[in-house]
Amino acid sequence: MIFFKRCDIILFSLTDHIVDKKRRYIMEPMYLSISQEKTGSKIKRLIKENGYTVKDIQRVLGFENPQAIYKWMAGKTLPSIDNLVILSRIFNIKIEEILVVDGDFVIMKKYLLI
Repeated sequence: MIFFKRCDIILFSLTDHIVDKKRRYIMEPMYLSISQEKTGSKIKRLIKENGYTVKDIQRVLGFENPQAIYKWMAGKTLPSIDNLVILSRIFNIKIEEILVVDGDFVIMKKYLLI
């Protein structure tokens, strides 16, 4: 009979279920990418759904002109981390809900054989 002990929740690649001799998970490097185009579309949708204009977002972020916001919405660039934090507060969501990540990853519970 095999027993499992529940450990912390960690992020695994779908290919990372190899266990070494000491019953530890061997973690492979994970390569993910943020889709600029899909993230831009999502930012555009969030602005509209929340009843804001580009001008409103520009004012809150303290930008002199709206070009950066239009570049985000067109998928040409991504917001900086500090701007993502501000956007997440404006939209009342987590940063992860703004970004669209491409890649095969899944959150799994880590179990060790005992």
